[in-house]
Amino acid sequence: MSHDGTAVPEIPPQKGESREPEEEVTSPRGEGKSPEKSADKSRRKSRGIPQPHGGVLIPGAGRGPAKGAPNAGRPPSAVRAILREAFVARVPLAEAIADDPALAPTERLRALDLLGRYGLGTTRELSVEDVKERLAETVAAVRRIVPAPHAGELLAKLRQVWT
Repeated sequence: MSHDGTAVPEIPPQKGESREPEEEVTSPRGEGKSPEKSADKSRRKSRGIPQPHGGVLIPGAGRGPAKGAPNAGRPPSAVRAILREAFVARVPLAEAIADDPALAPTERLRALDLLGRYGLGTTRELSVEDVKERLAETVAAVRRIVPAPHAGELLAKLRQVWT
């Protein structure tokens, strides 16, 4: 029977497989456990939500660690900063490839394209200073427009987002 009371078709045993329950399952320590007892304990521990296909959905699974938890890893901004530094350190290599007449023209053009894309930019980009300036203007506008008790609460929530 499935969780909703409908009959589930019996799956025939595969070649060399028996449907007869084993007599006794032993653990590495030699303690005998019956399959029924183990299955019952496993069933009780599960807090899963039965699904129509016969599987179980485990609530909360797959979300990863909470933001800021010790095991959450580096924030994306820190990873991007490390990558930017690594890229800057390798700009001389791209320049050398672009200037080397012994290399194939396609290799030189790819190096030029790389230097141009990241040197000139492909979209409008904001520097860290631009973001800080705009954030300061936003905070000033919130303090000016929103009543004091609510402004403090709002700015406290925004500080959590930005840090």
